[in-house]
Amino acid sequence: DFLANIAMNSNPEENTTTPSWELKLANFIINNASANIKTPIQSHNLQALHVKLQDIQYPQKQKIEYQLDAKIDDATIISDGLLGYEPLDWGGNFELNHPNLIHYNPYLKPNFLGIIHKGSLHVKGSGQFKDSDWRIQSALGVNDFLLKAPDNSDIAGIGNLDINSINANANSLEINGISLAKPYLNVHIYETMETNFNTLFPKSKESDEESSDSSESAFDLTLEGIALNEGIMDFADDSLPLPFKVRIQDLGGEFS
Repeated sequence: DFLANIAMNSNPEENTTTPSWELKLANFIINNASANIKTPIQSHNLQALHVKLQDIQYPQKQKIEYQLDAKIDDATIISDGLLGYEPLDWGGNFELNHPNLIHYNPYLKPNFLGIIHKGSLHVKGSGQFKDSDWRIQSALGVNDFLLKAPDNSDIAGIGNLDINSINANANSLEINGISLAKPYLNVHIYETMETNFNTLFPKSKESDEESSDSSESAFDLTLEGIALNEGIMDFADDSLPLPFKVRIQDLGGEFS
C-alpha cells in the first residue's frame, strides 16, 4: 500500500528554498532479494532477504516498525523491532546463526594472527541504541571451535560453550550462567621466555606513548556461575634447564 501527499508552495513572495512535501507509506516490503557485497577484504553473498517496514511517515520522525530476515554467506539473521532516525534510535530483537566461522578469518588480520580452524556461533537476544548509548541482553552458544597459531599448531578450543545471559553496555559487561564443555588450552613457553600466545599478535613498535589517558572511564567486567567439564590443558616449558611437558585432563569444577 502506498500513499503520498505532496504540497508545493509556489508563492514567489515567500522565501522557500525547498518544497514542502509529505510521504506516508503504510507498508514497504522486499521479498527474496539477493546481492553480492564486495569489501576491500573479500566478497559476501546476501540471499533470501526479506524486509517489511510499516507506517513510514516523512518528515515526521516517529519510529518505524520493521521485520528482517536474511542469509549472508552461511549465516542466517532474523530481527524485528522499532527503528527511529534523526537521531538513530533502535530497539528490537535479533538472532544470528553462523555454522562456519572460518569465513571471517581475513577480518582478524592484521591485529590478530590466529586462525579459526572451525566453529559455529548462535546468538539470540535484544538490544537498544539511542544517542550513542547502547545496551545488549543476549544468550550465546559456541560449538566445535578450534583456534590455531600462525604455525598451524592448536592453541585453544571449545567443544561447547553456552552462556545464559550477557548484559553489556559501553561501560560494563556482565556474563551469567557459563557452561564450558571440553575446553582445550595449549601453553608453550619457549627458551626466549615468550609463549605461543605471543605469536597471536603482531609485535608492537616501540612508542613514546607508554600509557593511555588515565582519565578514561573504568570498565566493569562481571563473570558469574561458571561450570567447567572435561577440560584438557597441554603445558610445555623450554626455558627450564630440563625441558618440561605435561598434559592435564578431565579438568572440571564450578566457580562463582
